[in-house]
Amino acid sequence: MQAEELKQCIVCRRVKAGSQFSSVKQNKDGLSGDCKDCEAAYQQIYRAGHREEKAAYDQAYYAENLGKIATQKRAYYAGHTEEKAIYNRTYRADNHEEIVAQQRDYRAKNSEEINAKKRASYAENPEKDNAQSRDWRKRNPEKINAHSRLRRARIAGATTGTIDYDAAWLRDKGRCCICVLKVDRRLKHPHPMSLSWDHTVPLSKDGMHTQENVRVCHLRCNLLKGVGRLPVQQVLV
Repeated sequence: MQAEELKQCIVCRRVKAGSQFSSVKQNKDGLSGDCKDCEAAYQQIYRAGHREEKAAYDQAYYAENLGKIATQKRAYYAGHTEEKAIYNRTYRADNHEEIVAQQRDYRAKNSEEINAKKRASYAENPEKDNAQSRDWRKRNPEKINAHSRLRRARIAGATTGTIDYDAAWLRDKGRCCICVLKVDRRLKHPHPMSLSWDHTVPLSKDGMHTQENVRVCHLRCNLLKGVGRLPVQQVLV
């Protein structure tokens, strides 16, 4: 086995393996004079002192090479699908609140443009759009139900807030607030023992649609309870 060639860095003066130097065809040995660590340190110092120039250069390069960059990205993602998926999941988990805030802000600022694109897409591909909508609804029944509950609360004129239903489920320990028996989340509506959400103070009696006012319950219990019960009867002990 042939030993790796050694080379001295002209900056830090350390002797390192040839793999620690970038390739430079113009040099006799085909390697850069300074090692990769020294190159990285120099680039970091340079970028810190030339932020505006670097940003302008990057923007110009990106604008002139959109096709090339897109091709390179597709080729990279095709060969690193698992790594990319893991990175995306980790990033979304670590930055969930920031991402949601950015998306909300973008939609608020560009609502007309977004709606126009949706209408144009539907006009061009109504069957495809409907198929995608059906598929999304099938994969996200809980989100559909949460949106329906929020819509009904707003129609009723109730005060609404953000509700984390998973957190509310854990808070109530998955037990019905009326009969205090366990609720099986695997059961689907309209099974009488499927999951439903009850308002401690009913919306019809000025109750709010907030996390503090919603409780886990069975669909059957929710339908049979009526609106006359006192709130204290709905709180788990």
